[in-house]
Amino acid sequence: DGVFINNELVKYITASELLNLNIETCVDKFTPKLLKKYKIDMFVCNPKEVKDYILKGKAKGTLIKGE
Repeated sequence: DGVFINNELVKYITASELLNLNIETCVDKFTPKLLKKYKIDMFVCNPKEVKDYILKGKAKGTLIKGE
């Protein structure tokens, strides 16, 4: 569904912030390093939300900015 911190869905977080938190999430520990290095953004969501994200540009999930 996205990245959860303290049982709450995070709608937006940077790769740097995710690395600094050093907590277990649905994203492996190497992904934020790649996002930051190559300045790539990534949207994490439930597979059921993908259609809304593609067609409407928004869905329930977490945007991880590559900064």
